[in-house]
Amino acid sequence: MLGPILELPEETYKRIGEAMERDGISVGYRDDALTFREQMALIDGRMMLRGEKRFVHLCFTRKHAFNPLLWAFDFRLVGRVERRLIALGARSVQWDAPPSELK
Repeated sequence: MLGPILELPEETYKRIGEAMERDGISVGYRDDALTFREQMALIDGRMMLRGEKRFVHLCFTRKHAFNPLLWAFDFRLVGRVERRLIALGARSVQWDAPPSELK
């Protein structure tokens, strides 16, 4: 798996849209994912719920996965979104098991 996994407290999750907009990053909401876009960059934040905890896995969208010309933009956006979420109160999660086994 490529991309960081972050634990999102409820308060952080509620503030994502307004915080990202201030940084020039638009956020789209779907049932199981968030989409972050900035100019040519586009990444997904795949949502996972484990009990009471909410996690987001930042990764490439399928649209950009096989287009190496866009990877540099996407990697940069992953870093910006990760830093912004941590500043809002998210916690980086290190794991030895696949995300489906996060507790």
